[in-house]
Amino acid sequence: IDEIDEQIIQLIAKRMDITREIGTHKKENNISILQMSRWEKVLNKRSDYAQSRGLSSKFAKGYLQEIHNESIRQQTAIMNETTLEKVNS
Repeated sequence: IDEIDEQIIQLIAKRMDITREIGTHKKENNISILQMSRWEKVLNKRSDYAQSRGLSSKFAKGYLQEIHNESIRQQTAIMNETTLEKVNS
């Protein structure tokens, strides 16, 4: 179980690396962080998949929401870098 937990954390960290790349792209192209229609599709698709693997919908949606919240936090930090750079200049 310890090894699997470490793998899960490694995968989440890898996902956040990609999230930051996406955040940079959104910043450079003036795209909103939250794409609500995409998020709803992802949440439903992943929740359905989790259920097909024997996990409860409530657990899956809660887990996915927390991952999404961290993704938003990461991208918000990237978006705010411009503001901080302008203030410090």
